[in-house]
Amino acid sequence: MPLLLLSLLLAGSQAQDLGFELHVQDSVTVQEGLCVYVPCSFSYPPIGWTESTPAYGYWFEEGADSKTDAPVATNKANQEVQTRTRGRFQLLGNPQSQSCSLVIRDARREDRGEYYFRVERGGYVKYNFRNAFSLEVTALTQEPDVYVPETLEPGRPATVICVFDGNFEECPAPSFSWAGAALSSRGTGPTTSHFSVLSLTPRPQDHDTNLTCRVTFPGSGVSTRRTVRLGVAHAPRDLAVSISWDNGPDPPENLTVLVSQANKTVLETLGNDTSLLVLEGQSLRLVCVTLSNPPATLSWARGSRTLSPSQPSDPGVLELPRVQMEHEGEFTCRAQHALGSLHVSLSLSVHYRKRARSTALFTGVFLGIGITAVLFLCLTLITVKILWKKQTEAETPRPALSRGSTIRDYINVVPRAGPLARNRKATPTTPSRTPPPGTPSPEPKNQKELQLVSLGGPGPKLSTQDPEYENNQEELHYAGLNFPGIRPRPEAQRPKDTQEDYAEIKFH
Repeated sequence: MPLLLLSLLLAGSQAQDLGFELHVQDSVTVQEGLCVYVPCSFSYPPIGWTESTPAYGYWFEEGADSKTDAPVATNKANQEVQTRTRGRFQLLGNPQSQSCSLVIRDARREDRGEYYFRVERGGYVKYNFRNAFSLEVTALTQEPDVYVPETLEPGRPATVICVFDGNFEECPAPSFSWAGAALSSRGTGPTTSHFSVLSLTPRPQDHDTNLTCRVTFPGSGVSTRRTVRLGVAHAPRDLAVSISWDNGPDPPENLTVLVSQANKTVLETLGNDTSLLVLEGQSLRLVCVTLSNPPATLSWARGSRTLSPSQPSDPGVLELPRVQMEHEGEFTCRAQHALGSLHVSLSLSVHYRKRARSTALFTGVFLGIGITAVLFLCLTLITVKILWKKQTEAETPRPALSRGSTIRDYINVVPRAGPLARNRKATPTTPSRTPPPGTPSPEPKNQKELQLVSLGGPGPKLSTQDPEYENNQEELHYAGLNFPGIRPRPEAQRPKDTQEDYAEIKFH
């Protein structure tokens, strides 16, 4: 009777206080597709069982009935478990040793939730522990680790290892795969549940290429990867010199760059035996560039003397703030490397500034010659025009004169103011007297001159008071008439009946 009462008390609500305890973490987090180990231990009173009595443990989802529902994992043979957890959830611990550790493989999103543990041993120990743990499944973000030698040399075999951390032997092995341009020289290597080994022989063209290790978990189908960039050492190549100069008021004349190698530069490509022309007093900056891995050691030399770098942090830069005549000569850039060396030389030629002044002098001379030519052309045109005008006046035709020509014809031909017309006043009302016959003519020997001539036409005189006179008054004009010299005939040839008559001529 006392034993029965004790059994009832142990099966009641106070049973845990009498020796039933469980130790497990409250929360467990695992990434999708990965494997997680949940350590667990428990204790129960040594009542109703012996050392040979088997012990059984069960893991149930929170809310499941331990008497009717199937567990997610158990160590009891022939015990049905849930279909979705079969083969993935495993009670790894031995309940007889008071271990309830659980392994979850290929975790899935639907595995999230809370789980509790039940123990059975003998006819007395049959107990559901109240404390449970919570399982959280997150997205897969973990990547494998790839180990590559720091320096890869062309033609020398190397080993690359890809490791996925976080698994243990009880977890299923993932599959490894490699991808990259360097895999054309791929070798074989072992693959285990934790890592994969890749053997390859790098080539120069494999430098700065990608190599990818991918890890795939067959149960869930998820995968993760890691990509690294290969660094293959090689000797210096494509050594080039970049040149730049200031854009001052006197730019270099006839700047030419002769290229003997296909080198890459920023402004100009300079190779060996390049001739560089620079104006005296101009600033010059030379930059030596090369491709190598690890970086080559660069230096500048003038002739056989090594120059101090203009910038200690960048020995490939040579700066000449003001180029002088003593800078003329050969400059050499050297790239030194453990796998080989390279150099490029250029010849610096300095131009005098007097070349710029001579150019200005020539420009002034040419400008003066041009202005002189224009002035000479204008003078020539003016002279030609004057001569042409005189020739035109000389070629103007005059009417033919004869002995029967009238005074008006002579007036129309050669109008000229005679001395008498300028010095004497005409008196039209005073009649002229006819000289007596036989009186010699007062005309000169070779010409006859009419001293006073009025250009008014004949007609009745008008009174100065007459309005018509005011309207029709004409101005008096005077002219001297020169008769071309006519040689007088000899007395023998002159007709005897010829006599000279003189009359007063009036023009009103």
